[in-house]
Amino acid sequence: MKRLYFFLISLLIIGCSTIKEFGKPKIIPTNSNELIEFPFGHNESIASYKSNLPKKTNVVKMVQRNIHYPNRVDTIYSFNYKKSKIAVVKTYFNKEMVLGGNVENKEIILKNGVQVGMLWDDFVLAFTNFNETYSDTVALKNEARKRKITFYFDKNKTLKRYTFNEYID
Repeated sequence: MKRLYFFLISLLIIGCSTIKEFGKPKIIPTNSNELIEFPFGHNESIASYKSNLPKKTNVVKMVQRNIHYPNRVDTIYSFNYKKSKIAVVKTYFNKEMVLGGNVENKEIILKNGVQVGMLWDDFVLAFTNFNETYSDTVALKNEARKRKITFYFDKNKTLKRYTFNEYID
């Protein structure tokens, strides 16, 4: 009888650790400039975000007057999933661009496998050109594109959230 209990407990422990590994995203080492260019691995169209974000993402459309041409309007699409938000603008001339976002949920994964909840050591492995020592805040910038992604870690070296923004006039 003791052997049966031992077998069942062993099976439970092995099964749980296997399930945990399946839920871990695959890390695909990427150059930080590539990540900044296409953080989610797809183009930045509204349709791409709708099809690639989690199923329960709520989309809110807001109309805003263009600051240079007040008689024209741009549309801002806000993709909201739990505590996360990504904003995409569709200009009056139909160009679609990401404005920025704040991601606090592990279900939204960057193209190199970076996600909220991952440890610093895994984060470093996700980049081919990253030589930084641990810091609670890491900012990746692309001056030409005027885009920045900032990662925030807690005292346990766990990624808590990341933000990204792009300067658009």
